[in-house]
Amino acid sequence: MKKNILAVMIAATFIVACSDSSDSSLPETTIQGFDGPVQFADVTYDCGSESGKLGQTDYNGNVTTSSSYALSYTPELCEVIITGNSDSIDTSNGKAMPDIRYVIPKGLLVDGQPITGSPLTTLIAAQIKSGTIGTIEEITAQVITDLYGEDFVNNNSDLNLLSLARNMEAVIATLDPIDASLVTATNHVANDIIIFAAAAEEELDIASVLTTTQAIAADVINNAPNYPTNASGEEIFIEVQEDAARVVYDNVEMGFSDPTEGVDDIVVPKPIFPTPPPATGATGAS
Repeated sequence: MKKNILAVMIAATFIVACSDSSDSSLPETTIQGFDGPVQFADVTYDCGSESGKLGQTDYNGNVTTSSSYALSYTPELCEVIITGNSDSIDTSNGKAMPDIRYVIPKGLLVDGQPITGSPLTTLIAAQIKSGTIGTIEEITAQVITDLYGEDFVNNNSDLNLLSLARNMEAVIATLDPIDASLVTATNHVANDIIIFAAAAEEELDIASVLTTTQAIAADVINNAPNYPTNASGEEIFIEVQEDAARVVYDNVEMGFSDPTEGVDDIVVPKPIFPTPPPATGATGAS
């Protein structure tokens, strides 16, 4: 059996000490939970010598803090966890997000820059925890290639791949429509596959999770090239069917050239119902 790096990493309990201290003289750090933007997700951090709760994300998926010396001055030593609850929601499409657990691994945060926790950063963290050798730049580049495909990387040769991990929403806005659709669809698929991996009783392999995600995302784009708009011009999002994902994963493990061939109803399209901004923002440490 392969070592269950992804499921263990996501499903494990993180024991985090709570710190309510604040220092307005510290630089602010903004952390975003993003699949689309995830509101009402709980954000915690662990920098080794310092850890704590940062509050909940707002409508734009952000929590901003100036309460942590370590996050302000040694962010590369910090791991951040963004966890869903019964209130968490993707505000771009109205999808409930109670089971997410996004990981921002040590080495990805940079002093003075915003940071995103997403399915992509979670897969980067899983690759690191699997024992992959390399710099954060090298590991990030490999995961992005495995997730979005070599054509995406070649088409965006001038793109700093680390920026896609660190500030995903801003980078997506700069991509051409085809690549923006690809990244969006892949994120939505990866979100569901990561949740299935965390809940799986059997052990899952990170490389096979990446290939499964890419294969299902390619199927989505084949049927909806302008995702999140369908062929009729309606705005949609998709939910991956767990049983179908299991079949695709098994086909990947067996080396099928097209692991989605013959697998029906892999995803269910749903209409987008954006949520209105709240009268007051979510809470965060400051």
